Amino acid sequence: MHHNQSLRVLILSPQPFYETRGTPIALAYVAQALTELGYQVDFLAYPIGKDKTVPGMRLLRSGNPFGYTSVPIGFSLRKLVLDGPFAAAASRLIRKNYYAYIHAVEEAVFVAIGIDRKRRSHIIYDMASSLPEQMKNSFGFRNALSQAFLKRVETGALQRVSQVICSAGLGKQVKAIAPGTPCREWCFPVPERPDTPSSGVGVRKQLKLAENLTLITYTGSFAAYQGMDTVARAIPRALERDKTVAFLLVGGTPAEVEKLQKMMPGHVMDRVRILPRQTREEIPSYIAAADILLSTREDGGNVPLKVFEYLAAGKPVIASDIPAHRSVLTDELALLYRPGPEGLCEAIAALTENPERAQRLAANAAEFSRTHLSWETFRDNLGAIYKEVGSREN
Repeated sequence: MHHNQSLRVLILSPQPFYETRGTPIALAYVAQALTELGYQVDFLAYPIGKDKTVPGMRLLRSGNPFGYTSVPIGFSLRKLVLDGPFAAAASRLIRKNYYAYIHAVEEAVFVAIGIDRKRRSHIIYDMASSLPEQMKNSFGFRNALSQAFLKRVETGALQRVSQVICSAGLGKQVKAIAPGTPCREWCFPVPERPDTPSSGVGVRKQLKLAENLTLITYTGSFAAYQGMDTVARAIPRALERDKTVAFLLVGGTPAEVEKLQKMMPGHVMDRVRILPRQTREEIPSYIAAADILLSTREDGGNVPLKVFEYLAAGKPVIASDIPAHRSVLTDELALLYRPGPEGLCEAIAALTENPERAQRLAANAAEFSRTHLSWETFRDNLGAIYKEVGSREN
């Protein structure tokens, strides 16, 4: 194989690591796949999160001048403060060591481009979302001037990197902006776990939910773009319409859980369970307990990671009909509904009142997952991308 230096990778991840949320989960997969392929990985992350060891990976952390212990999802003042020490740490690493590849996540791409001006390394831009799109929810970045500036900055980055790997759903956008930059969309693996139907039964007991109820489950963050307000408005109607359904929503912060509980009329709470964020190891048993799985995101160009886990569970999936979901899901794999409480209620009824349709979707999901979502497929695809990038002139 290549001599040692050509196998050195620096992953720049301006996020907590490790936490049970989309980007850290995805990056743990990336690091593991690269080390299995023989790469030496240095992984720079925020000074927040659990230490997760991946054999063959060195976990490094940037400074924490204010001693933060958490950082919210999305843009925040706290993130901005942490990005300073992060950029400084990245700069030191890139100047001191030679890396054949810099795998830069989100805004870290600007750090990588800025520091590696001589283009000694191949820069791979791991793009989970579009910068202008992400910032339009933040005060001060909604106006036309800020949006135009962010678009220009993003275009510059996309044109200067060696390769873009983006969330499913963003590829079209990238090709329109930077037709000359090679681009691939992620399809994340769902590493095989032992089947957990028994743990699903345990979850129902623990939540005091009767066996004969049809359990409709959402797992993931309760961030605004996930459509939780829609879910809260749809639940009372769905429970009114069908006395045999119950809902389980897993993954909010304590404040978000409380807010959602307050949005529900008291009389429906006997068939609704709302739980805070759980560990990664516990999520499969909540998915196993479900009869129907929900992905209700209403905003954003990237497909939620949970979609891959849902498909692998071989359960019927109900998802909002947005381009991000359509990038992976078809009408054969999920029931896609028009975003909003009415659309969601109709979709739930369509599956609870037609078990054959639900079974057909579940079987298709399981088949898709066997074919496309294995660990080997993911690792080999990533290996092929890196090999191809490595063979190009900078």
